[in-house]
Amino acid sequence: MRADRLVQAAAAALVLLLAAGAPARVAESSERGPGGSIKGSGRMEKRVVPFDEFSRIRLDGAIDIEVRFGDEQKVEFYLDDNLVDNLRAESTERTLTLDWARECRPSDGSLLAITAKKLEAAEIRGAGDIQVSGFPGGTFTYELSGAGNLAIDGTASELVLVLSGAGNV
Repeated sequence: MRADRLVQAAAAALVLLLAAGAPARVAESSERGPGGSIKGSGRMEKRVVPFDEFSRIRLDGAIDIEVRFGDEQKVEFYLDDNLVDNLRAESTERTLTLDWARECRPSDGSLLAITAKKLEAAEIRGAGDIQVSGFPGGTFTYELSGAGNLAIDGTASELVLVLSGAGNV
């Protein structure tokens, strides 16, 4: 009997919240992954965000990155529609930092396409492959703490690798 009263009270509280205009969302079990992580919907969305100058990239989380070079610095997000607003991206002290507000599992094909004027370093803390196309020269430092692969083409005067985890270069 007591459990029935709790269910009735919860239902009444939900009705009051809905009547007051509060948003409600019932999470399906398929939306949650291991450990409560948010599972990508599979419906891909693209968003383009310009950024102030940065010369370093830091990823805290799991997603693949492609870097190319150009005059307009930006990040193109190709992500599940239910994860786009969960990705945090900010540029401070010449470092573009990317991470998730809440742990999630993006669908295959999710990608961050970054256009940079200059790139000195990339640091991956988590899991993700990074491909750097047309590196224009200078020193490039790659730090991996987790799992990921680096593919880089171009000309570098010095390549510094700091690997603590699993991956290929």
